[in-house]
Amino acid sequence: MQMIRSEVTRLFAIGFIAGSLMVGAATATDWDQELAPQAFAAEQEVVETSAQ
Repeated sequence: MQMIRSEVTRLFAIGFIAGSLMVGAATATDWDQELAPQAFAAEQEVVETSAQ
């Protein structure tokens, strides 16, 4: 019984991780469009700070 429970737990964890990766891959372009301005601003701030 313990072996079955640990196997089910392991498969659940693998499924959860795989599902999370699939959702992340499917929404990556949406996040790219939303976060691009903040990423550009942060990059500019780093460039300005390192130039000083």
